[in-house]
Amino acid sequence: MRGCRGTPSGFTLVESLTALVVLSVAVAAILTPVIAAVEQKQRAAKQVLAVMLAEQLIEECLGQESFSIQDPIELGPSGDEPWRNQYDESSDYHGVSEGPGALGTVYGPRLAYSQFPNLRRTMHIDTYYLPGQYTAYSPDLILVTVRVYDKDEELVTLQRFVANEKHDDP
Repeated sequence: MRGCRGTPSGFTLVESLTALVVLSVAVAAILTPVIAAVEQKQRAAKQVLAVMLAEQLIEECLGQESFSIQDPIELGPSGDEPWRNQYDESSDYHGVSEGPGALGTVYGPRLAYSQFPNLRRTMHIDTYYLPGQYTAYSPDLILVTVRVYDKDEELVTLQRFVANEKHDDP
C-alpha cells in the first residue's frame, strides 16, 4: 500500500489477490467440518428411519395370529397371497422385498417416493433345529432378518431369534 504525500493510497492487485487467497483458505477450513457434520446428521437420520422400517416389518411379521412355521420348505406366501395384507402367518413374510414408494405398513400410508427415492427393504426367515432333533418335524427356532438399503448401501440389518410356537415334538 502506497501512502506518500499527495499520492493516492489503496491496495495493489497483488495485495488484493493475496488477501482473497487467505480468506478463501480460512472459509474452506471453517466450512469443511460444518459440511461433514451436516452429512453425518443426514446419514444418522436415514439410519434411524431404517431401524424404524426394519422394526415395523419384524413386528408386523411377529404379530400375525399364526406366528409359526410348520413346514420350512414352504417359506414365502402362497399363490393366493399376493400382498402383505393377505398374509396369515409369519412364514408368508419370507422373501418380502419392497422398493421405493412401497415402504410402509400393511394398511397405513406409504413413505413418499419423493422424500426417500432410494430406500428399500428385504426380509428373510431362517429355521433352526436343536441338536438331535429330527428335521422331519417343525423347527425349534426362527430367525427373522430385515435389511434396509439406501441405493446399494446397507443402512441396517435387524435380526430377531424367536421360538417356534408350532414346534412338533417327536
